[in-house]
Amino acid sequence: MINVKASKLGLGSEAEIPILLLRGPKGHAEDLVDNVAVFPSYHMNKKNWVSVPLDYKASDDEVLSLLLSSREYVDKGL
Repeated sequence: MINVKASKLGLGSEAEIPILLLRGPKGHAEDLVDNVAVFPSYHMNKKNWVSVPLDYKASDDEVLSLLLSSREYVDKGL
């Protein structure tokens, strides 16, 4: 988890927001991106990682699901 300016995700604000950097399926993380609750990773490989703002649109259930999936992708090298 890190804090970044919302503008780094294209949200049009200079306010700093907390985000999670999460692993997506290898080579297909962009399939998770909806630009509402899940965004392309702002500084890592966009084919494998996504950014999830914690004070934006993602529900707690969605964040937890993405977090658990991320852990599985990392553990299994998926």
